[in-house]
Amino acid sequence: LLVKPFYGCDHAVLNNLNITSNDCSKSFDVFILLDITTDIEQNEFDLALLEITNFIRKANIGSESTRLGLFIFSDSIKSVISINSNESKQEMINRIETIEQSGNFKNMKKAIHKTKLMIRINGNREENSLVHRVVIFLTNGLGINLQLIQKELNTLKNLCQIITVGVGKMINKKILKLLASCPDYLISLDKMLEFSHRITCLTCAKLPLNTRVKLQLNKEEKQFLKINIINFNKFNMEILDLNLKTIYGSYVYFYSFSNKFHQNFFDPSFEFYEKNEKLEENFRFLIPHGVHNLFFTIKGVDLVNKFEIEASKYSFRKYYINYFK
Repeated sequence: LLVKPFYGCDHAVLNNLNITSNDCSKSFDVFILLDITTDIEQNEFDLALLEITNFIRKANIGSESTRLGLFIFSDSIKSVISINSNESKQEMINRIETIEQSGNFKNMKKAIHKTKLMIRINGNREENSLVHRVVIFLTNGLGINLQLIQKELNTLKNLCQIITVGVGKMINKKILKLLASCPDYLISLDKMLEFSHRITCLTCAKLPLNTRVKLQLNKEEKQFLKINIINFNKFNMEILDLNLKTIYGSYVYFYSFSNKFHQNFFDPSFEFYEKNEKLEENFRFLIPHGVHNLFFTIKGVDLVNKFEIEASKYSFRKYYINYFK
């Protein structure tokens, strides 16, 4: 199992903004642990639930991109979303809407122990996948005795990167910084969406063939799409057609090909198009033998941009190639 362990502090998790199409092959396991004790103000707790919901809406959820696990803890710990869940985003959000505050004791030792067990279960990941594991604690840090959990915490830090999110008007910053893998991995609630955006830029959303998918992007926001186009037959060429319809806004697009090891055959191409409303663009790609994936990236240019995209493919013998030129 090729898993990249995060020993100690790794600033690349939050601070690596040099995103290229190659980065799209990364995979994340994100474990969110939410403190539901009643010493957090109700309105602040509701904001935490909202940020988790926005995180899910934004992230590329899937077995090959971002898997998400959600636990709630107070006196005990309970799984709300399993890391191996095949539920839709809306089903996950529906579960979050049922969460209520209860208890006044934070059993951090049990929460950390449960997280360690879940991290060590690979679940339905492919054996050769490179998995980046991140744990996000949402808590105010009050009433946590660090000495009682230090041993468990050190073990957890050897398995993942830990980010702490301060929830509530009264937070213990000292404890939250010590819980995190890096002292500056204590972030505010409003930074959760930024972290989700960075994960989205490092993972891919699968674009199924013959299915029209709707995309909405804000300015400078990117959507990475992965299209499986495996061509095993050296005597055949694959043709991939992409139909991109702009409802409103405009975009920049990037694309590159890779083999099964996510190694690029060609340097990423770059083009810029200013699109008018309801304009359609068709892209045609000839896929040679050995290519497994097309990575297609769209970045919004206007304040709000909305698109529809659909991919289709078919094969032909190489001696017919002039017909398609």
